[in-house]
Amino acid sequence: MDFLPSQSVVNDVARCSAAASYVMAAAAVLPNDSSRWMAFATDISRTMAEDQSRSPEHRAQLTPTTAEIFVAAAHVRGLVEEGWDLKKPSGRDYVVANAAAYCTASLLGPKGK
Repeated sequence: MDFLPSQSVVNDVARCSAAASYVMAAAAVLPNDSSRWMAFATDISRTMAEDQSRSPEHRAQLTPTTAEIFVAAAHVRGLVEEGWDLKKPSGRDYVVANAAAYCTASLLGPKGK
């Protein structure tokens, strides 16, 4: 039997991936100013939410919540502090994937505990 995730789960994963990507874009532009990553990522998210060339469903997937951006930013900051090099593509790829997975796990983890 194949596992097919619900549309809600697909949207959670998409939003967390977007949040991590937006934070990484902020980190690339402002590597030494993590205090501005949230604002930068939120601006990107808002721009995507207003992009009328995309379907409403696609805009919803590309518009992470402030909480999702916060979780991704905190995780990216932690990985950067651990020494992950954002100047190398492999470092950026790892940090984005790891932050997206962490965000998704926090959304899909045990509920009601």
